[in-house]
Amino acid sequence: SGIFSGQEENGKVHVLATRANSDDKDYKFQLLNGIVQAPDGSLYISETTRYFQRRRILHAAFDGRSTGRLLRYTKGEGVKVVVEDIYMPNGLTLSHDKQHILVVSGVQIGRYSLEWKQMEREPFVNVMAGTG
Repeated sequence: SGIFSGQEENGKVHVLATRANSDDKDYKFQLLNGIVQAPDGSLYISETTRYFQRRRILHAAFDGRSTGRLLRYTKGEGVKVVVEDIYMPNGLTLSHDKQHILVVSGVQIGRYSLEWKQMEREPFVNVMAGTG
């Protein structure tokens, strides 16, 4: 698992990163999931769990620990962890005003402020419709 870039014209694929800058050198991403581009060109990526690969996604759900992360990739800085200990972060999207990254986490939606560089304490949506 990793972050790659590809060139359509020649089919070449380049590895951009297989771990965050702060990760141990032996660590490799386990389960990268959502990706969204912020207005400044940086990429935000969800890592659903640090301990289980995609084929073991149910193990991560049943485990119940908040081991997911929100990552930020830029060409100049590589991958930085911007939020840790998220419960199974999955889909990401940019808010309509382009000020926040919305993060699906279990049955909640969290909101990461691009201006303040932090996740808001309270969920943006506490329980998504149809989940309970």
